[in-house]
Amino acid sequence: MPSTFVRAKSVPLPGWLPADVWPFDTTMIDAGGSAIAVSEAGQGPVLLFYTGIGSFIWRDVMVRLSSDFRSITLDPPGIGLSAPVPRADTTLRTSSCALSGER
Repeated sequence: MPSTFVRAKSVPLPGWLPADVWPFDTTMIDAGGSAIAVSEAGQGPVLLFYTGIGSFIWRDVMVRLSSDFRSITLDPPGIGLSAPVPRADTTLRTSSCALSGER
């Protein structure tokens, strides 16, 4: 059964990630019981970036494209700015299920 995605409040950046390094609006959504960090920048046609290993890999791409596109990236459950999950749940399957809404 697909999940309902609900946008929550902005996420404050942790001390180890200064705003000049991660200058993006970041919020949390509930995706099938996982709190997923969603970061976005820019305006225009939407581009979704996702690897299953975390958003930081897309930082420079998002900065460069922000004048022409709205770039959105997600951190998988338990990775990056997303909420922690049990170590056994830090898998590509859990990650893809959170994104697709499957269980």
